[in-house]
Amino acid sequence: MIFKADILPTLAKKISHTDTAASSHWNHFHKFFSIDERLEIKNAVGFGDGRKPYSSITKILHYLLQRRYRKMVPNNSFFQKTYKNAKANSLRNSSRFSLDTLRQVLTLTYLKANGLIKNNNISLVIGDGFASMGSILLQSGVAGKVIMINLTKTLFVDVYYAMTLPELEKNNSMVLVDNENDLKMAVYDDNVKMIFVEAVNCNILNASEANLVFNIVSMQEMDMKYIRIYFDQMRKIAKKKPVHFYCCNRESKMLPDKTLVEFSSYPWKDQDKHYFDELCPWHQDYYRLIPKFYVPYDGPIIHRFTKLST
Repeated sequence: MIFKADILPTLAKKISHTDTAASSHWNHFHKFFSIDERLEIKNAVGFGDGRKPYSSITKILHYLLQRRYRKMVPNNSFFQKTYKNAKANSLRNSSRFSLDTLRQVLTLTYLKANGLIKNNNISLVIGDGFASMGSILLQSGVAGKVIMINLTKTLFVDVYYAMTLPELEKNNSMVLVDNENDLKMAVYDDNVKMIFVEAVNCNILNASEANLVFNIVSMQEMDMKYIRIYFDQMRKIAKKKPVHFYCCNRESKMLPDKTLVEFSSYPWKDQDKHYFDELCPWHQDYYRLIPKFYVPYDGPIIHRFTKLST
């Protein structure tokens, strides 16, 4: 088990290695990832819609263009608190409050407003970006503990941004694990709030006992082999306790090596209970600062909230 102060140095030693869990999509974008000798991120192409802060003028434009998305969920106290926390996280990290970040707030608000999630879950985030979802899960109280799994280079970025959270100030508040025993120990240690796992170690996740799982637009960029492993790990947990899975991904996406990843081909079962299964309102398009302002994605994006069967 590796604690907060040593996580980035540990991951940094592997930055030059080929990640065997990466699809052709990430093998392409990881070629551009780099850090400096101080472990500062120099380049993270393809990791989202950017981290550079907005200027005073563009900040206003982004706020106005994000308005249509903010209106897609109730403007209730949960939304206001979570939105405020997400904005504060961006400010603390000297990064922008992007549409990607806003979408995490919308997702949690939608689930909360529909009475589908409660508080103090053990949450698993498969493929977060910049620790956006993991951070607000912890801060909102939806999760008492968060497990974050990602490809090594992308996990480095998650850790880098999570480290600034006030909730993770103590050295024993966040850990990196690579085996089931350490994962179990971290889950039962009240001091540990966020647990990090490299994707190559995805077969240990059944030890997490996570009951609330999120995957947002990253399974669409995985090889089916790993999608099956994640489902298998979740179903192993479901044999012991109820597991609810929020899955939001492209209906189909062609990867650079011509692999076609289809939402309908994920290993769902007829016995799974879907609370909703629909086009995700806030994931059908994105905006830019020039006309045409709103641009649809290459294909529809579905979101589904499911109680997984065994």
